[in-house]
Amino acid sequence: MSRGHCVIRSDTLRLTPQLIEASERLKSQAKELKDAHQQQKLALQDFWELNELIAELCSQKQKVRDKEEEMEVAMHWKLSSRMLLPQRDADFMSTSQTSSKQKVSLKPSRWCWLESLLLTLKQKAHPC
Repeated sequence: MSRGHCVIRSDTLRLTPQLIEASERLKSQAKELKDAHQQQKLALQDFWELNELIAELCSQKQKVRDKEEEMEVAMHWKLSSRMLLPQRDADFMSTSQTSSKQKVSLKPSRWCWLESLLLTLKQKAHPC
């Protein structure tokens, strides 16, 4: 054999194990990359499912808050009407005794109180 052919043959014999090792590393890394990509897909799917659940919970929480506010307003009006009924009846009785043609009216202080109550309720309903 010629000297050049021997050099090539020795280089081939020397480099073949390195090539095989590099090829095996590449296969292993490709498999790891594929596994990591699959894990990323699963994590992203879990993220979107949790995100939807959180959005649903926030929506339900807002509905509960709205219902609580609605009930609070209703209770406030109920209490207010209970406080106004005796005064309204007293005003009506004094007005009807004076003249049957006079309109029933609330005292100005009661109107101010009702207006402030209405303003407070509007602010609670629309805080912006």
